[in-house]
Amino acid sequence: MILASADSSLKAGMLRTLKARIDRIVHYSSVYDAAMRRHRREVRSRRKSTYAKIMAAVTLRATGGTIRCLAAFRKLERKASGNVSGVSTVVEAGEGSEIVWEHVKGDLDIYITQDGHGVSLRKVLEAEILNYEQGEPTKKAHVTPAGRKVAPKPGVTETKHTASELAAMGGTAETAPVLRPKQSKYVVKVTFDARQISKTKAQTEVMLLLIPEGEEGQFYCQSALRIRTVLVYTGKDGKEQLQANLGKVMEEIEDVRVRGLRYCASADTFVGQDPDQPLKDGDRNVAVEFFMPADMCSHFGLFGHGGGRDPTKCFCTHCKCRMDQRHTLFQLVRLPTSETVGEVAKAYGIKVETLWMLNAGFDPTGQLPPAELTDKALFFKTLPLK
Repeated sequence: MILASADSSLKAGMLRTLKARIDRIVHYSSVYDAAMRRHRREVRSRRKSTYAKIMAAVTLRATGGTIRCLAAFRKLERKASGNVSGVSTVVEAGEGSEIVWEHVKGDLDIYITQDGHGVSLRKVLEAEILNYEQGEPTKKAHVTPAGRKVAPKPGVTETKHTASELAAMGGTAETAPVLRPKQSKYVVKVTFDARQISKTKAQTEVMLLLIPEGEEGQFYCQSALRIRTVLVYTGKDGKEQLQANLGKVMEEIEDVRVRGLRYCASADTFVGQDPDQPLKDGDRNVAVEFFMPADMCSHFGLFGHGGGRDPTKCFCTHCKCRMDQRHTLFQLVRLPTSETVGEVAKAYGIKVETLWMLNAGFDPTGQLPPAELTDKALFFKTLPLK
């Protein structure tokens, strides 16, 4: 206001005295603008890197986020900060997904089934065991102030140490990181389950989980992020669809169980190695044991018989007895006349030894009867009951 009310000569004098301050303000403003422009260029450059695109795709998949959530988050970030967003755009995240997909197709052998698609179970196991052995130990569970034991949450990505990185560190106890223990045998859980997705269709997903031994293995497998999906197919939840789609998975399970896996020290990998080749320096074979927990319906479909829908009327997976051929044991039978043990056994289709064992409480083919049961009248307690 003072400057506005002054005449031209006074204005000129006052501006001359403030020139140094004005020059400093202009200089600082130009330096700030230059620094911010350089910062924005660096943010854009980092965001458009291949690593950032892949991390955006992996983070979205691991956290269950959607493209709409990503776009909304970027909008909020730009509005609050007033600067360029450091989060990848929707297009850049899509490019990262394409990069991951191309590597998956090259490494995991995607194949088509009758009603779906899957990846090679052997390749998935080779990559999973390699990731396990190259990683640092899982964080242990911690106890909250309330006394509750909480399992650790694994990160979306983990720190890996390849053989070349370990060699560059010098290999001393001070510089070498602590890695997970290497094992000669791993246990793998394979499970499959169907979920109804419409009135007429279900989706079945085949998953595997690596379970290492020891305390480290317990911490490692206690997370849904460790589960790997190897096959997805749609259709009816029936025996025909299950056997038509799980054929390759079952073949690979048997192949891995019999031949195992092979680690190549020169390539520092399990992937793509033939277990039948001779071992070189540093190479080793790894055995794998499988177990497949499932409900009875899955077992009926997997083995091909058993259950209420079996056309041959087999009622369980452990034998091929039919429903109309079952014997009802431990049933009280009243004999109208005096008959021998052999005659009763023949009439009801039971061996004499079996009938003897059920009534006496011991197997006559494996041991002698007690002295007090040598009398046949005392031994066979089901003789004529009026």
